[in-house]
Parts: sequence; structure tokens; C-alpha cells
Amino acid sequence: MVTENELLFWWEITRATKKEKINLDVLKYGKVQWYGKILNDEVVVVDYDLSQTGKQTRYVIIGGSSRDKQEWLGNFKAYKTIDGIHNNYYDTGVEVLKVMENLRLNGPKLVFIGHSRGGAIAQVAAHLSDSKAITFGSPNPFKFKKLKSLNFEHILIRSTGDGVTRLPWRWLPGRFTRYSTTEIILGTHKGMEHTHYDILIKEYYEGEK
Repeated sequence: MVTENELLFWWEITRATKKEKINLDVLKYGKVQWYGKILNDEVVVVDYDLSQTGKQTRYVIIGGSSRDKQEWLGNFKAYKTIDGIHNNYYDTGVEVLKVMENLRLNGPKLVFIGHSRGGAIAQVAAHLSDSKAITFGSPNPFKFKKLKSLNFEHILIRSTGDGVTRLPWRWLPGRFTRYSTTEIILGTHKGMEHTHYDILIKEYYEGEK
């Protein structure tokens, strides 16, 4: 069972890579191992002991918000795929894994986490490395025919009103579709469905009480 505090924590650390700079204040309770840009996306590697048990989890936070016209178009253009994976997200996911390996930061306990485009890249990286992904408002990088070969752990958090989670559109050739092992579906809040998941999370758990 995923708790409210866990969701809020995960959402907060995705904020570390917004506005094209690394917000180290968000990461003040973790140990930052590396941060920089991979292709066009900001990435932070940070160790956290969220459960305070002495065992740290290494999060690879992928910024990935579409900032310009070219990146937005890349989210829609889904005609090119590599092994059933959207090539736009595949290319960055592969580069992220290369950097992790070159810096010797890879390992069996990696958790890839991201919002929006960063979430799609996080899914690809987790799939290719058999790791875990946690995503908020993520587009769908995998084609329907790819689902049978997916077995990585993926906690998918989305709002029913977040249109980004429907991209690429399912009527495009090959049909892209959602994949998750745990799906948390939040409600809507006008104008906040994609950018204010903290508010949606609080409202969701308030309704559970």
C-alpha cells in the first residue's frame, strides 16, 4: 500500500529538475551523487533513506518536461519505434543508462522517477535495466504488442483529467498503451491535473478518510 507521505515525497523530488536547473534545496535530505544534463534532459542521482531504516534507495530523477516546440512534437510523433518503444524516449533512456554505468552509479536498487516526458523516459530506462519506475502524468512509451514482454515494476500515478497520460494517441499506428504494476488514479482539479499532483494527492487521501 502506497502512503500519502510516499507519494508526496516522490512528487517533491521530481521538482528537483524543473525550470532548467537543479533545485538542490528539494534534495537537502538526500545525498546527491550526480547531476547534469543528458541529451536535452536534466537528471539527478540521489540517495534517500525514506523509511529511516538505514537502507538507502538510489533515485534517478529525470526532468524531461517538454520545453520547446521540437520536444512537444516529439511526444506526438510516434511513427518511429525501436523494439516497440517510442524512439524519442528510447534514445534518452539508453543514454541515461550509459551515464549511470560510466559513473558506476548503476545497481540493482535503482529507482527511475519522473514527471511527464521524464516519466516516459524513466519507464524505458527501468525496462531496459530491469529496475523500478515511479511516474507522474507520464505519456506511454510502449506499443500494445510490447506489453507481453514487460515485467519491470512500475508505480503509475495519474489524474483522470491529465491529457498527457493519453499520449501518444491510441489511434496512431501500432497503438501505444499504458503499462503498470501499480496504478494510482487521482481525481481532477481544474487547471491542475498535470502540474499540481501534490494537491491531487492530498485531495485523494482526504477522500479516503
